Amino acid sequence: MRALAFVVFVVGCSDVPGPDIDGDGVTDVDGNELALHGPTLPRDRLPAMRALAFVVFVVGCSDVPGPDIDGDGVTDDDDPCQAGFADDIVDADNDGKDATVDLCPHDTNAVAGDQDFDGIPDACDPFFDAINPDTRRCVTAFRVRWMNASYLEARVGEQGWDLASPLQATASETVSTVSTLELDFPSTSFDVVGTAAFKNADDSSSFKLWLRAGDTPSDKDVACGLDGSGNLFVFAGNTRQNTVTLPAPITGAFRLRATVGGLNSTVLCRATVGAVSISTTGQVALQPGRFGFASTQTEITIDSLVIDSNATAVRFSNHFDDASR
Repeated sequence: MRALAFVVFVVGCSDVPGPDIDGDGVTDVDGNELALHGPTLPRDRLPAMRALAFVVFVVGCSDVPGPDIDGDGVTDDDDPCQAGFADDIVDADNDGKDATVDLCPHDTNAVAGDQDFDGIPDACDPFFDAINPDTRRCVTAFRVRWMNASYLEARVGEQGWDLASPLQATASETVSTVSTLELDFPSTSFDVVGTAAFKNADDSSSFKLWLRAGDTPSDKDVACGLDGSGNLFVFAGNTRQNTVTLPAPITGAFRLRATVGGLNSTVLCRATVGAVSISTTGQVALQPGRFGFASTQTEITIDSLVIDSNATAVRFSNHFDDASR
């Protein structure tokens, strides 16, 4: 009956705030679509209901913003990533909380506290700014292949990743994939967790997190990278810059955090392996671009990605300074 009532309500509408699949009076976009995960609908019916809600929503409306294939209230043209229900149930930090409720998906039992009241706890808040709050753009584990394929692609002249779940590359491959959408924010932060085994214990095996990748490979591409020697580096101008080295090469779980933008066109990279963290920064020429991943002779799995942004050019002076974060 709720679904029927919803259909009757939206057909012929002129100003509909958005779909309300669970019928609780709150549009699904509110609260980062937490309404979609209530007890009123079995989880196995929600994908079909999402599709129905979208189809019905567009019928008869004169001002429809655009398609939203993952049903998060953000149209695909403005959505940095697509995440389905298979992504929602992932518990990347193994703290017993899945991605629908864990506000720090990569920090086990993060300490409570939100000094700047932006909804992102201090333990994983990339930008402390009480005046200009952060926006969480994405939490995904790349568990839905067709959603991955909807916005990740190979660039001209590059071999693409196999976009099946989990998102992996093998030690025999040289692959790259980038998002079809640019992240055009003054400050953007990326947080990746995964596992890696570098084929060679030198710089011939590497993994890069693209921060600004163009439509075609060029010296304008910017990334944070890791290699088989345990080096962390800023990649810009087709060269490795400001390299720092972990005490030992990575042979398993890792975390790579990166921030791009801010004042003075800064790139900040931080790698964490176990209890050890290192960081490096660089000032580079920044052009519009897209995020993505590149792997060369590395067996790697991307377990989870979080993207946050800030509408201002944030100072990075205290960003990641606390090694416990």
